[in-house]
Amino acid sequence: MTLTGTDPVRGWTVDGGSIHKAPLSGTVNQVFVDGQMMTWARWPNDKGPDLLHPTPATTDSGTGIDRAAGTETVVDAALSNFPAGYWDNAIIWISAIGYSPRKAWWAQTGRISSSVPGSVTFPTLPLDSSKPDISRVPGPGNGYYLAGKFAALDSPKEWFHDGSNLFIWMPASDNPTHHDVEVRRRDFAFDLSERAYVTVRDVNIFASSIRMQDANHCIVDHVNVQYVFHANEGLPNAWGLRYDRSIDRELWALAGVGYSGIIMTGSDNQLLNSRIGYSAGNGVVAQGPNHRIENNLIHDVNYLVGNMSGVRANGRNITIRQNTIYNSGRALILSKHMKRGRIELNNLYNSMIMTTDGASVYTDRVNGEGTVIAYNWIHDTMTDIDGRGVYLDNASGGYVIHHNVFWNMVNECVSFPVNSFVDTSGVTYTANDNYLFNNTFYDCGIDIYLYRPSGADMRTQKIYNNIFTDATELRSGADVSNNIYRGTDPRFVNPAAFNFQLQPGSPAIDTGRVIPGITGGHAGSAPDVGAYEFGATPWTPGHSDVTWADPFPFPGSTLPSSPSPAPSAPSGTSLWPCE
Repeated sequence: MTLTGTDPVRGWTVDGGSIHKAPLSGTVNQVFVDGQMMTWARWPNDKGPDLLHPTPATTDSGTGIDRAAGTETVVDAALSNFPAGYWDNAIIWISAIGYSPRKAWWAQTGRISSSVPGSVTFPTLPLDSSKPDISRVPGPGNGYYLAGKFAALDSPKEWFHDGSNLFIWMPASDNPTHHDVEVRRRDFAFDLSERAYVTVRDVNIFASSIRMQDANHCIVDHVNVQYVFHANEGLPNAWGLRYDRSIDRELWALAGVGYSGIIMTGSDNQLLNSRIGYSAGNGVVAQGPNHRIENNLIHDVNYLVGNMSGVRANGRNITIRQNTIYNSGRALILSKHMKRGRIELNNLYNSMIMTTDGASVYTDRVNGEGTVIAYNWIHDTMTDIDGRGVYLDNASGGYVIHHNVFWNMVNECVSFPVNSFVDTSGVTYTANDNYLFNNTFYDCGIDIYLYRPSGADMRTQKIYNNIFTDATELRSGADVSNNIYRGTDPRFVNPAAFNFQLQPGSPAIDTGRVIPGITGGHAGSAPDVGAYEFGATPWTPGHSDVTWADPFPFPGSTLPSSPSPAPSAPSGTSLWPCE
């Protein structure tokens, strides 16, 4: 069974050339043809179907902000071909950052107030008063596009809605009457808000979502959701609410919780054995205690590029287990305010596709109170600068990171910000009690980075039993022992095929340190160093594929049985016990 959030569009006539139109009132933000998402009319034209790789224009010198006027201006010689007023009231999407010609932390959208040949201007967004010169301020070298004007409807797969009519240029430039043309109309296929002990199982959902707001003990099991959330414009700023993040950290952390992805608030809710794909914001939100997210495939999220992720977790005792999460504009797991939680046995890859200065697993200014990140594959962070595997940013403490395998990152695989931080609201955060045990690192710019040792007790940073194959940056005072460093061959079975088990005779065998609760059950005279114990049945992370008896009716929309590309798994399928 398939539930859809769309309605069909009928009554097509030729508007002119290859453009057809049909009468349609109300609000439209997403259009499909035969199950495939079409493109909101834009310039420059988007050259491919990949939502995480839009085709941008690039800003020129002169782009910036006028603080007195409260406006931002994009300058681009390519805009000289358009007359004055051509882009008035259009939407600009821009990866805005003024201090370097690179991708930003977040993108922003704004409505253009005036346009002249060579430039467009739009009202500035509220700035972060703690960093007014770098927060979402456009500069030369930024990627951007313009959208939402009928004048931009000039190529196949584009559409525009004027409030009364839907205009479309079909992918094959043919008549839409011969196809299923649909528009998104409903946000939620199931609304379990304030319900308890309800189960939703064995259903496909297209262009809609599930909301469990203030729900308790509800279960979503074996659902297949595509196009879970969509937006063409961001909310008033990149964090989702109009306020200054330097003043209100709690609101900043919760931005996006209420409106994007599969939404679980309340307590004790579960998302199991499901597929969640294509979201402009979050894939899944877990807010509150005791939620469980297990054995899911979550992919292609945050293509609008706000402060969103594949899974956004805020609360105590949340478990994120045995999922495959890949392809995100920013983080794959955003663990803001996650305490006493578990992130384990996940296959996490292709994060940070559209942004910089982040990580596959990211947290900020929080004490995790023993939150465990264990038995994960964390690999292929895609940004070319400041991309990490796990980033405990801005004085985050209380994390136990053990038995993970990290590979293929330009920058640090793990970053510990060993410092204290006093927020403008007066709250002090101290990065104590971070532990890094029995991890394997391969092909990272820097395997581990401990920096700014001020205000924290370095002795509480414990780093034991890890295999570091690249550079490390460790500050004095940290508790470091029984690691293997660059220059010593750990003798992996086949690192080229991502098999990081140990060969006989490896220097990692029986040379580790006993760590209560972490290294129990070792096979030899002492624990091994690294993520895999020699002679033990190897663990394999990620989701177990689910067979769907009733797939989506659109062949082009049906998800593959497994994500691609996927690394070669070590032999064996049994799971290492997670203490």
